[in-house]
Amino acid sequence: MADALKIWLWFLSVLNGMQCLFFDLISSRYPIPRIFFWLPVLRLAGIYLILFKRKKCGLYIQCITYIIAADLYSLLLNRSFLPELLQSAPVLLITWLFMRKTWKSFE
Repeated sequence: MADALKIWLWFLSVLNGMQCLFFDLISSRYPIPRIFFWLPVLRLAGIYLILFKRKKCGLYIQCITYIIAADLYSLLLNRSFLPELLQSAPVLLITWLFMRKTWKSFE
């Protein structure tokens, strides 16, 4: 696995961990659905599957959680689905670009 991919995945894990903490703190004061806490947890599971187990399904888990999150944000904010999805596309694209060179080494 390339060093750039490892650094990127550790960076994503820190960001998703902070997002989990943020939603946990906010949900104690405001009525936020718990799904917003569990989506970053599932993303962390996907990141760790790529990072430690070298599994392709980690990227697929990330894709699914970003699609669900974009759908939920668009429903709650009464906005279009496409802009919400396009905000998460760079994260997935960068992850895939780093994985692309060693794609065959992943299970």
